[in-house]
Amino acid sequence: MRDIETLSSRVRVLLNVGGFRASSFRMAAPLDAIVREIVPPDRQCSFHPKLLIFEYDTDDRQQRTVASDIRMFVCTRNVTTDDSVDAIVSLRLIERNEVTENGKRLRGFLQAALDEVGEDVPAELSRLLKRLDHVDLEPLHGAPSLQGIEFHGQIPGKEALSSLISRSADGVEERIVVSPFIDKTTLREFALGGQRRTCLLSEPREIARICALDAGDAFLRENFECYELRRDLDQSFHSLHAKLVLDRTASATVVTVGSANATLRAWRGKNWEAVIRFQARQGYYNQVFDDLFVDDRAKNGVALCVRIVPVPEGPAPESAKEAVANLIARAALDCTISCHDAASVTVDLSMIPGDSEFELKRVSFRLFGEMVDHQACPEMDAWRLSWSVPVARFSAFLSIAATFMTGSGEDEIRVNRRLDVDPALLARRNHGLLSELVQGRGVHEILAAILEGTDLGFSPDFGGDAGSSWTVKGGAGVSVASLEALVFLCLNDDPESLAKRSMISDVMKAEFAESPPGTDAEKIDRHRRLFEAVKKIWAELDRQFPVKARDPWGA
Repeated sequence: MRDIETLSSRVRVLLNVGGFRASSFRMAAPLDAIVREIVPPDRQCSFHPKLLIFEYDTDDRQQRTVASDIRMFVCTRNVTTDDSVDAIVSLRLIERNEVTENGKRLRGFLQAALDEVGEDVPAELSRLLKRLDHVDLEPLHGAPSLQGIEFHGQIPGKEALSSLISRSADGVEERIVVSPFIDKTTLREFALGGQRRTCLLSEPREIARICALDAGDAFLRENFECYELRRDLDQSFHSLHAKLVLDRTASATVVTVGSANATLRAWRGKNWEAVIRFQARQGYYNQVFDDLFVDDRAKNGVALCVRIVPVPEGPAPESAKEAVANLIARAALDCTISCHDAASVTVDLSMIPGDSEFELKRVSFRLFGEMVDHQACPEMDAWRLSWSVPVARFSAFLSIAATFMTGSGEDEIRVNRRLDVDPALLARRNHGLLSELVQGRGVHEILAAILEGTDLGFSPDFGGDAGSSWTVKGGAGVSVASLEALVFLCLNDDPESLAKRSMISDVMKAEFAESPPGTDAEKIDRHRRLFEAVKKIWAELDRQFPVKARDPWGA
C-alpha cells in the first residue's frame, strides 16, 4: 500500500460524478488519493471521455540519451470489466521541435479537465503537460499506413465537435454510423442523403425510441439502413458500446472514433468528449467492416450485424432511476470529518439534492469500508447524518442509497460519491487496515496476494517439523521454514519486485491488537505465533539482501 500511495503524485483518474464502482473496499481503498470527480454544473452535461496517457521512463535514466516513451489510448471503453463491444485507438506521442496543433488541443483538454477538480496538479503531471504542446501522433503498433491523425477534445461551452460532421460529408460515397445512443437531430446531420448509402448500427431499444417520435419510423426508413448486433449467434458480449463514424471516399477511408455517441450532448458542446480522426487506405474500410454486414452463407459466414426494419412502437418512457441517480450524483454535499481518538473518526454529512419530480422517501449513507447503511434524517431541504467509523474502515468514497416514489410505487438507486479527505487520515487508515488484515485473516492470505501467481492457501494441519504450512495450487504444503526460498523466488532487484518487497515490509511492521469479543481466540493465537515466526525470517532476509540504492529518476 505504501507504493500504491506514492502513485498519488504521478497518477490522476478523473471520472464522471457518481461514476465510481468497486466490488471490494480493499480494492477501492488505495484509490482514495488518486481518483477525482468532475462535477459538471449543468445536469444535462457529463464528463464522458475515455482517454489514457502513459509516460514511461527510459532505461538510460542517468544520461537521458533516449527520448521518453509517451503513449495514448483513445477508447470507447470505460475503465470497467464489462464485456461490451468497444474500439480503441493506440497511439505514440512523438516530440517535435515546434508547437503542434494536436499538442495544443491535447494539452488544453487535459489541463481544463485537471483544473475542473480545483486542486493543484502534482509536479510530475505538470511536467508531462508542459511537454504535450510539442507532440504529434502516430500509430503505436504496426497498423496500416494512417495519415492526418487528429485529436479533438470537446470542453463544454467551447468549440463543439459538430464541425467534424460537416467537414466530412464532401466526397463521401458511403457512411457507417456506430453508436449505442442516438437522437433524431444528430442522425439527420449524419445522413448523407441522395443515392449515397448510410448505415446505422445501434441498439434495438434506441431504434425503437426514434420510431416512437413523430415520423420517426419514416425518417429511419428513408435515410438509413438500420442494423443491430446479432446476439443469438454470440452471447459473449453484453452490449454495443463502440462509437464510430466510417466514411468511404473514392480514394480512402476516414475514421472518427472516440467517446462521442450520435447525440446532441456529444456533438453540440454539452459533454466532455475525446475523439481521434484519421485517414486510411480505401481497402481498410472493406477489410475491417464489410464482414460485419455481409451474410455470405455460401462461405458458411454469417453477418454479425443484422438489418432491422424499423417498426413504430409506443413512447419510450424516461428512466426514473436515471433521473434520480443524476439528481443524487450532482447533489450538494457538505461534509466534516473529525478525529476524536486513534481508533475512529466522526463523519457529519449534509446532502441537498435539489428539486425533482420524484419524492425521496429514504436516504442512507455509508463509507465503502462499512458493511451497513446509516439512515439519514430529512431536515428542511437537506438530508443529514452524523456517525462514527473505525479508522480501518474509513474511505474517501461515500455510497448513497435513495428510495423514491414513482407512479407505480417505490424504487431505489445507489450512487457513489467521493469526499474531500485529509491524505494523512488515509495513510492512518491504510496502516490500520494492514493490522486488521493480519489479525483477522492471518499473514498467509496477505502473502498470497503479494506473491501473485503462486495461488497460496493456508493449511492449519500440523505434521512433521512444519508446524503450519501453505498449500500451493492444491498440492504439497510449504512449511514456514521454507518461506525464504518462496519469497525470494519472487524478489529480484527490479522495480516490480521491489514494490512487492516494500509491501511485505509494511505487513511485517503491523502489530496485533486486542482481540474483539466473540472471536476465535485459538485461531487468533495461531495467527499471532505464525506471524511472529515469519517476521523473524523476514528480518533476517532483509538484512542479508538489502534493497539497492535507486536512481532518483526512477519510478
